[in-house]
Amino acid sequence: MKLTLSSVRGLLTLSLIATLWWAEDTNAQIPVETFFAEPDIRSVQLSPDGHYVAFLTTLGWGKVGIALMDLVNPGRPPEALVSAKDENIKQFFWKSSDYIVYGGDIGGDESYAWRVIPIAPPKAGGKRAVRVLSESSSHSHDYLRIEDELKFDPERILVSGVREAGSRTGSVLTLNVRTGKRNALANYDPAPDAAESAEVADNNGVLRARMMLFGDRVIYEARPEPDNRYVKIAEFPANKGDAPWTFLSFAADNETLYVLSTQHSDTTTLHTYNVRTKQWSEPLFHSDEGDIVGVRTSYDRTKLYGVAYETDRNHYKFFDAGREKLQQMIDQSLPPGTENTIISSSADEKTLVITAHNDRDAGSYYLLDLKHGRMVPLGRVMRGLDPKVMRTMESVQF
Repeated sequence: MKLTLSSVRGLLTLSLIATLWWAEDTNAQIPVETFFAEPDIRSVQLSPDGHYVAFLTTLGWGKVGIALMDLVNPGRPPEALVSAKDENIKQFFWKSSDYIVYGGDIGGDESYAWRVIPIAPPKAGGKRAVRVLSESSSHSHDYLRIEDELKFDPERILVSGVREAGSRTGSVLTLNVRTGKRNALANYDPAPDAAESAEVADNNGVLRARMMLFGDRVIYEARPEPDNRYVKIAEFPANKGDAPWTFLSFAADNETLYVLSTQHSDTTTLHTYNVRTKQWSEPLFHSDEGDIVGVRTSYDRTKLYGVAYETDRNHYKFFDAGREKLQQMIDQSLPPGTENTIISSSADEKTLVITAHNDRDAGSYYLLDLKHGRMVPLGRVMRGLDPKVMRTMESVQF
């Protein structure tokens, strides 16, 4: 069955997400500035309950901010939720369905300041209260980097930084977005001072695996149980900083760790490693043609849907028949020649955001409502670029 394209009243009422094609003489020269302009819509994300969709766009006062669309009441126009006064908002994410955490790069110094805003409408005549989570470290010495959004925790995120502004002692902490309070991790086992490390948390926010670059060695460790010390898995010579394994994320059981490996091949191979039993799986997927660029799981991480891998374009290998069938339905329903990817999902996976693009088109976003069997356009990424006047890209092989 083909999915149908339909419209929802009020969904596209703002010009900032209009989906009309650019009507222009195809012989006209496109200004260079158009190619470097801010996208008209990007970073489209559903709230976990599926009631809202949020996205970045240039708001009426010229700054990139967050717009919010009410899917339960589609007659309401999209709302300009928040923007910064002096800088564009660069990224954001949902914290449960009640808050959005967002950040911006103050002064272009790659030092983000972080804020959180509630979604609940303010009382009549009031404004939503924005809470400061951290300031830019170069302006306030309040260093903070988000390590894991902890999407299953309704309040906390995992951060690295200082315990409080002005401190010079760094650590890994949890930050409560509702209160702004930072707490040290229980059973935190820091890497040696001279080591560069990258750590992976389980779904409860407990650090369970890490890679350390320590002098001329690359060391991989894991914690069999949440309250254990780290145990070495393997050690390799450091080859110009290259690491043969990449720890990705944990499955829902908080034991199964997805790992990409180039230990025995030039391109990546997907394995799982059980940190409790210390058992490796057989290779789950490998392609000699290109590297794996993404692992696709269910929202709750109980199922491995498939992988994306890249050659001259992206390909998908599905392990789940239901997700493969859904992808086929999406591909049949959207314009031919586009690469169509599910980029956001409600927790029940009944509402999805899809991006469709190709080598001539920066792309469009669509909202897929599986409960009612309909798909609606949300907006084009770059309305100023007409795909009809763009050249087809050609791959170079050598």
